[in-house]
Amino acid sequence: MDESQDYYQKREPDNAIAILEAIISSCIEEWDDLEDYGAVNDDLSARIDRVLTAAILSKEFNPQEKQDLREKIEQWQHEWSADFEMSLAALQQGWDDPVLEKILRGESANFSEMWSDNIPDYAQTLTSIRLEIFEKQEKDQEYLNLALASGQVVEYLTKLVYLDRIDEAMAASKNMITKNDEAFFFAKALRDESAPESALIIARGGLNFPGNYYYQLALWTSELAESLGDIDIALAARIKAFQDQPSFSHYQKIESLAGEDWPDLKLDLLDYLREFSDWRYLEAKIDIFLHENLVIDAIKLISDHSYVQSHLIWRIMDAAATVDPNWVIDRACPPAEKILDEKKADRYEEAIKWLKKARNAFYMSGRREEWQTYRESLIKEHGRKSKFMGLFKHQDLQ
Repeated sequence: MDESQDYYQKREPDNAIAILEAIISSCIEEWDDLEDYGAVNDDLSARIDRVLTAAILSKEFNPQEKQDLREKIEQWQHEWSADFEMSLAALQQGWDDPVLEKILRGESANFSEMWSDNIPDYAQTLTSIRLEIFEKQEKDQEYLNLALASGQVVEYLTKLVYLDRIDEAMAASKNMITKNDEAFFFAKALRDESAPESALIIARGGLNFPGNYYYQLALWTSELAESLGDIDIALAARIKAFQDQPSFSHYQKIESLAGEDWPDLKLDLLDYLREFSDWRYLEAKIDIFLHENLVIDAIKLISDHSYVQSHLIWRIMDAAATVDPNWVIDRACPPAEKILDEKKADRYEEAIKWLKKARNAFYMSGRREEWQTYRESLIKEHGRKSKFMGLFKHQDLQ
């Protein structure tokens, strides 16, 4: 596959197609064996389809060559149950499709008219391959015309930027950008081309659009604004990033940016965290609550979840030993006893860790005698578990 792609990039499409034909023929013959080793038809055929499409668009065909290759591709699809529809479309359309020719000349044409039915799923990928070819050929105007007609917003705007047509790109973006990923990549191109102030304008506006890049864009915007000395924007964007994906590092960064406004802002962020329910950020919330000595909030966090990793509970127990020792004792003893009762020798070290948390809480609350009584009961019941007792004595759980 790599060799075929190298030939295509060196503008030797015949060699690229010949290698792909050999690969496909081998796959058809040996696919049952390849599947036994975990090969996935869809993944491989999709990669072949992309390289084959690029090779087809890099070659000039006479009518007979085009017909022969079409028949081969259709046969491959049938024998391998593969999808090479994009390659077939590239072969059919070539570069002389009437609608495509109008688009490339910059004339009014509807991109959807290139397709007999609905626009297929692979249409944008096929367009991206065409744009890559124009990029190699330095056909900038054809690139722009096709990107604009096909709705490739990022490609169109960033191409204008790299052509040093920044004012034109900024004006066009007002009516073109509808998703935050488009704003993100356009803004990055502006920054890369030494237009950071324009990049910041686009990035800030992009946070108002839907999409899957909200967090990345918010974080990037904050860092860019800070580098430009605009602390207010840096702070506002960092708060947005924190609210989307809370972390202790974001919390600390907000504190450093907020200055004298931190005390009031801190209260708002903590209230936000108390209402933020996404379990994926449980550890971040624990980090922050413990940092602020809000032990009761941390206890409530793990009380509201059916499963919490032991190491997180232990961290809270260390902080809670003087605040709510009863909670520590009530939470630490049962899992230790369960491990011992079920004779899970491979987890005895874990049981010891739970017992150390309990002992610490007993000691911190001035209840050493209660611990000694509990300790003796453990020895009486589990004294014959040699591995446990070895650990128990070694850890000096007096």
